[in-house]
Amino acid sequence: MDSFALDGRFADADRFPVARDIKSGLEKGGLHQDQLNPNLVICIGGDGSLLKSLNTRGYSGNYLLVNGGTLGFMGEYRIGEAQRVVYDVLNSTPLLETHVPLVFQTGRGHRFYAANDVSLIAPIRAINFDILINDERLSSVQGSGLVVATELGSTAFQLSLGGPVMLTRDDSFVFSLVAALKNRVTHTCFDHAVLPKEDVLKIKIEQNSRLYKVATDGIEIHGIDGHEFSFYVSKAKRFNLVSYHQRSAVRRIAAAFGK
Repeated sequence: MDSFALDGRFADADRFPVARDIKSGLEKGGLHQDQLNPNLVICIGGDGSLLKSLNTRGYSGNYLLVNGGTLGFMGEYRIGEAQRVVYDVLNSTPLLETHVPLVFQTGRGHRFYAANDVSLIAPIRAINFDILINDERLSSVQGSGLVVATELGSTAFQLSLGGPVMLTRDDSFVFSLVAALKNRVTHTCFDHAVLPKEDVLKIKIEQNSRLYKVATDGIEIHGIDGHEFSFYVSKAKRFNLVSYHQRSAVRRIAAAFGK
């Protein structure tokens, strides 16, 4: 890799010196900064900062997170390890962990992307919606919505709903229902399901579209309306998480959630 970019909120007092030191060290090592078309994007911040960087850069390229946030699930280094970052980038061969974003498509054909998850939530009252897989009706649900997640995002919002952690590494995706009603009138037989990458998940909502809100990677999409939405794995976009310590997805999950 001969070029790099630096992303993050550098107005924060603890992040600007780290960015300055990494920039200086990499340039002294022969790399040049290219904010538009870099070989490597170094994001300084938390997981949310990395997700924002992915969104801004179109979910393509190679990304390295220097964690200045809380959990740092996708982080390779801590914020005080600027010299170690510089040394590894200049001297080590990286392991690239490839991920494919999820597509959220409206009935009008507008597409939005998510590295972690898409949530469709009705915060005030339950909504009625049908779930379809490849245009075949699977079930009718009355509840507060659903969260659809990639393998990477299976450890985030979706996990808090009791969904499975995805270790398949085959670009499959998962959805979890949010507060689905279960009584003698309305009963949902399942709360979670895993779909292969070839499938298209679709929901059809009965009520007024103003009852729900939609967010990709925790960022609300304003102006969304309609009654029919699709979720599927992108065929055109992909990005890499970079590791210089041969830190696999399994090791990352163990470090974040193990003891």
